[in-house]
Amino acid sequence: MKATEIKWLPLREVADVFSGAPLYSIHKLTQVSKQEIDQENEIALEFLQHRKESREAASKTLNQNLSLIPSAAEKTMRLINIKAIEDGYIKFQNLSEYAITNFRNADRYVVHPDDIIITSRGTQLKIVVVPQSFKRALISAHLIAIRLRRFESRTILPLFLAAYLKTEPTQEKLKKRKFSSKNKPASVTIALRPSDIRQLEVPILPLPTQEKIVTFIDAAERIKQLNKDITKLRVDLSYWFLLYFLSQCKHEKPHGQIELVDEFINFNPEAELQRIRNLESDHNTAVKTMDRLLSELDNLF
Repeated sequence: MKATEIKWLPLREVADVFSGAPLYSIHKLTQVSKQEIDQENEIALEFLQHRKESREAASKTLNQNLSLIPSAAEKTMRLINIKAIEDGYIKFQNLSEYAITNFRNADRYVVHPDDIIITSRGTQLKIVVVPQSFKRALISAHLIAIRLRRFESRTILPLFLAAYLKTEPTQEKLKKRKFSSKNKPASVTIALRPSDIRQLEVPILPLPTQEKIVTFIDAAERIKQLNKDITKLRVDLSYWFLLYFLSQCKHEKPHGQIELVDEFINFNPEAELQRIRNLESDHNTAVKTMDRLLSELDNLF
């Protein structure tokens, strides 16, 4: 097997790195009312349904990802903070909307699609790529953004760089930056600065190789999420079976009669079984993708 030559470069040579908005600046912002946000969400749902998605599917898309439409007004913007980043996604329902009319130089703290966000404070490193469906958003303090630039004739894929940042050796390098002061020793709290990220060396691989690696990792992440969803559905089905069985039995004492709780009154076991089968089909497709890429492993080198 012939090894591919890998070029390593400091991140500062291929990307711009900047931190989020200072807390004192965010405190000056005016939060948009929940009613206004609900109205905007309704517009987003109608937009998704126009694409022939059911309301249930549209709502799921809206909640799991980000809004597929820009802010209702250009003078408002969503704010991404640490709590909004969960399981490698930016949770749309966790974002607050702010009026930025009184925020000077707001563009300095704005992220766009394909930007990579990494937490700079806390006990764990969270890393996420801003999806194409999101127009723009502010990031708060304790977040750092990475915006890749083109280098020569090659490009680093955002998802590839994010995957590299999530690897254990890279995580260990970044986690070595601990908070400390003259009076207190270093703690378990991570304290990253943009300069720390700029100094990090990253691999420059041929684009086709990056694409295969990203596809492989994406399939693995998909399997992980599908396993979680399938397990939850099976557990729900088992509880329904138990409650349904007890509700149909004759009991010696009247007060011993079991009634189905609200959660299971309209439960459709056949529909749930079909959902499980559909998820298992998606799971098998993702496994086949990983198997195919593993069989082509020699071609990556």
